[in-house]
Amino acid sequence: MSTTETSVSSDQTKANFYATFFLCLFLGVFGAHRFYNGKIKTGALELVTCGGLGIWWFVDLLMVLLGKFKDKNGVPIQNINPKMSWPVAVENRVQVLRIHLLVGLVGLRLFPVLPQSPEPGCGAME
Repeated sequence: MSTTETSVSSDQTKANFYATFFLCLFLGVFGAHRFYNGKIKTGALELVTCGGLGIWWFVDLLMVLLGKFKDKNGVPIQNINPKMSWPVAVENRVQVLRIHLLVGLVGLRLFPVLPQSPEPGCGAME
């Protein structure tokens, strides 16, 4: 095997891992990472079940990070950055959830959902 073939193979592995990881992280509940790796049937099943109510998605995310997730041919998608492990991914997801919660609370403060009761004497029928 020549060095050119090795570098192409290495680049493909990097692209495949990063694409699989980020698809799983952000669109994993819809099975996007499974569709990307050619697992159409399980991707459709994950799409219908919303990532197995999040459990299947989380297990897949751990498997991708640990290098145990396989494509349709049974070849594992190797983690090319072993320092990026599951605790880092969990911490990143917690940060995303915190941001969503903050944005939601700010949105509720700016645009209250509950109707305000009118003050007496302001045209309210008594």
